[in-house]
Amino acid sequence: MSPAQNRAQRESHIWDTYLQGPVSEFPTNGSTINDSFRDWAVNFVMADQGVSVDETLSATAVDSGGDKGIDGWLTIEPADGEHNLFVFQSKNTRPSYEDLIKTTDALEALYSPTSTIRGTTNAELIGRVVEFEDVLHDDDNVITVSVVLVTSRLASQATRDRAADLDGSTIQLGSRSVPLSVQVVDGQDFADRLIAAEDSPIAWTFTVPNRSYFDLKPEGSFRSVNVAVPAQELAALFNDHDIRLFRLNPRFTLGVRTVTNAKIVDTLTSPTRDHFFHLNNGVTVLCEAVAIESDATTSRFSLSDVQIVNGCQTTSSIYHARYVRGEDLTDVPVNVRIIESGLNQAIARQITVATNDQNPLRAEDSRSNEVINSRLAREFDSLPEPWFYEFKRGMWRFADAAGETARFKTGPFAVRRVALKDLTQAALAFIGKPDDASDRIRFVFEQRQRFREVFVDDVSAIQLLLPTLVYRRAHDKAKQEKEQNQVDYAPNLRFPMVAVVGQVLRWLHPVSEDETYFSTSVSRSLVETESNWVNMLLDTAFQRLKTYMDTHATPSTGVRSIVRRREWMDDVVAQATEMVGARIELERGMEATQGIQPSGGLIAGTPESFIQNR
Repeated sequence: MSPAQNRAQRESHIWDTYLQGPVSEFPTNGSTINDSFRDWAVNFVMADQGVSVDETLSATAVDSGGDKGIDGWLTIEPADGEHNLFVFQSKNTRPSYEDLIKTTDALEALYSPTSTIRGTTNAELIGRVVEFEDVLHDDDNVITVSVVLVTSRLASQATRDRAADLDGSTIQLGSRSVPLSVQVVDGQDFADRLIAAEDSPIAWTFTVPNRSYFDLKPEGSFRSVNVAVPAQELAALFNDHDIRLFRLNPRFTLGVRTVTNAKIVDTLTSPTRDHFFHLNNGVTVLCEAVAIESDATTSRFSLSDVQIVNGCQTTSSIYHARYVRGEDLTDVPVNVRIIESGLNQAIARQITVATNDQNPLRAEDSRSNEVINSRLAREFDSLPEPWFYEFKRGMWRFADAAGETARFKTGPFAVRRVALKDLTQAALAFIGKPDDASDRIRFVFEQRQRFREVFVDDVSAIQLLLPTLVYRRAHDKAKQEKEQNQVDYAPNLRFPMVAVVGQVLRWLHPVSEDETYFSTSVSRSLVETESNWVNMLLDTAFQRLKTYMDTHATPSTGVRSIVRRREWMDDVVAQATEMVGARIELERGMEATQGIQPSGGLIAGTPESFIQNR
């Protein structure tokens, strides 16, 4: 195999294995795979700056005719008077050094008083150039420019070497000579950063003054040590181990752009940092064992198998302040509670739910550590077409970063992934409680007894997949009716449609009142034939619901108010079953006269013997 063929094979492997999935899922300003890669790559590179998706799409809006080789333009808000301009060139093809030169030359020309380049530059980019001119004109502003070439292919060593020559030089922007940073990020770089670190136990050692901790071991309970740990130590811990620190946390880091996180960072980078210990709730750490060795002035802590179960947002924000904004946090103490629990799962669940109120846990987070979820996740993963059950927020994002989600991205659905909340809502609607699914879902999660009404002890993944599939089709149906037929209230009928279909299926194939779901075997048969029957039943459900809403909705009692209660269900379900029954009779009549079941009919579309006594 020639070097060129070998490189092409590597590029194909990197794209298929690591990049295609996240790139194809990322929202984009454009319509092509090149647009998707550009937006995903810019967002990925800027992740440590806390750049949101919306900010990314705004940055890449400059990429159109007349962009002069500038595919992204992003300015970072001043920190200590420093203004950072990031300029991107994106290539979904093999890059060259000339691509970088094209971008840097265009940037200089856009601020040159003798150049006429602005006359042929698109309006979006001109707007950004003029806006940044104000920053350049203020001599007190400290300015840096970073030019980043992103590519899904492999950059040659020659391109990297010449980029390194430019890195650390200066660029002339009008009358100012500005420090220039140049970076090439290619497909291999992206793949390397997407591969998650190996999951091995984390050890943590740090030293504090002797009077900085309180050690307590109540009789019959776990040892707990409260320590004033320098924020610098926490930042270094996160820098070394990243998301692996939060394996037991019901959600992973949500990013420093959330309100609470931004406030934490602002506190750490302002004079109020002196009060951080008192303003912040701190961090809770579980570990297998903690050893403390003290001398006359200091104590050295050695922790084994460390996990942060509360304070994920605080930790990631401290990291951001230290490593992104460059703050020295040595003199900023953080209240760290260390519990020597041997990673006891019961205490982990209690601590996680009870102590987290900075980025308050969503209602569903309180059920993320239920034992049944782990079993269901394994069952979903073992289905003939595996599904990813995301019972903790953030699981998918990090599995995706580790390149472990490709097998969930095949088949009729773009992604076979279902979150705990979505699964619970779909199941609630399917068993006849659409109002709870839409408006009272918080109470279902907060009250374990109600949660277990959905997640009964012996429920299987295939039994829960059935309502999930029905809901997905109902969602598509509602979207179609709104966009194509201008039924503006159609999105409000998603859960009611699922409820009607669930009740019609029970009418077609009765189950005992003490059974929450169809049996595993019946559920599997319905899932396997879902594409043959579900749209017929959803059409019927939507038709009857629309008729009911058009008749009963008034200016004072809109559709939203109606579906928040269940008064409509008896009438709509009765009408739907009547329509389905009439259809079955028609199909049976055709079979009797013609000797065959009509293709595409309900009887032929449902599993054999499913329709009983109808």
